[in-house]
Amino acid sequence: MRHFGLKIISVVIAILAWMFVTSDSNITKRQIVIPIEYKNLNSDKVVVSDLNREVRVTVRGPSFLVQRTENSPPVFRVEIPKTASSTQRIVLRKEDLDIPFPLEVTDLEPNTFDVQLDNLIQKKVPIKVAIDGNPPKELQLKSVSPDPERVQVKGGERVLRRIKEIETEVLRLDELDFDLTGGAIRIPVSLITPIANVTLDSQAEVSIVTEPVIIKKRFNKVLINGEQKSFSFEVEGAQGILNKIEILEGSLDSQGKITVPDGQGYKFLRKL
Repeated sequence: MRHFGLKIISVVIAILAWMFVTSDSNITKRQIVIPIEYKNLNSDKVVVSDLNREVRVTVRGPSFLVQRTENSPPVFRVEIPKTASSTQRIVLRKEDLDIPFPLEVTDLEPNTFDVQLDNLIQKKVPIKVAIDGNPPKELQLKSVSPDPERVQVKGGERVLRRIKEIETEVLRLDELDFDLTGGAIRIPVSLITPIANVTLDSQAEVSIVTEPVIIKKRFNKVLINGEQKSFSFEVEGAQGILNKIEILEGSLDSQGKITVPDGQGYKFLRKL
């Protein structure tokens, strides 16, 4: 009997809680923005309009459930008929929205709209490297090339027909770390998707090749075994390297001849 009494009390509490939750004083009506997701689309078709369409749904019910639904809105899944042509009229129905009981959908805005469809194709498109600025003044820009040279894009046939190239994010040459002796550096870049409903590999690399500005420079001092000698030599090499050298280092052979060996980025020309 004691257990039976507890069951009766539990039922009464549940009824009272339900009456409180569903009482008019606890009922709220609110408009919630819900995204639309298309399903059952033919594998050879793609939606080319209203890809990010949303519907404003007015729901009515207990305040805490309305608040929970607003904080974590469901997705309105819309089925595209297999027989859909290039334009499909979509009709939204309240009963197709999965919301927790006892919430009620009182209004949908809009409840009808048209979706444009296209044949899904893919093709390879050249990558265009976007650059800004210049390398250091001690270097000359020789070439800029993407790797790969082309990227495969996927999307609607009519849209892809208009896409002739895919650009990279802007590479700012004055912000890159170059070797003053020149050579090639490789920089990872992101590719810019030109239209929202076109997909592609988002990453590539860019090879930037530079060569040094070559100058001739005269040095009137040579360091031999830690001792400074006054001899004049002319060398040729990368401007960025030679401008950093104040005194050349040379060697003294057994016959008293001073020579200056070639160094990284420059070569010995003659003694003056």
